[in-house]
Amino acid sequence: MTSSVFSWALVGPGRIAHRFAQAVHALPDTRLSCVLGRDAQRAQSFASQWSEPGNSVIATTDWD
Repeated sequence: MTSSVFSWALVGPGRIAHRFAQAVHALPDTRLSCVLGRDAQRAQSFASQWSEPGNSVIATTDWD
């Protein structure tokens, strides 16, 4: 049986998003895949903090 991974995206790299990302990181078969923020530098900082080998979190400011 193959295990599938559930991917999450977050809007707004704030304090609550960090807490949520920490919870996602602790769960099996889940990963954070994307963070959307108004400020590109802040979104990239968040993405870098939660990226891990084999899973780069994407940072974006584009809603589309």
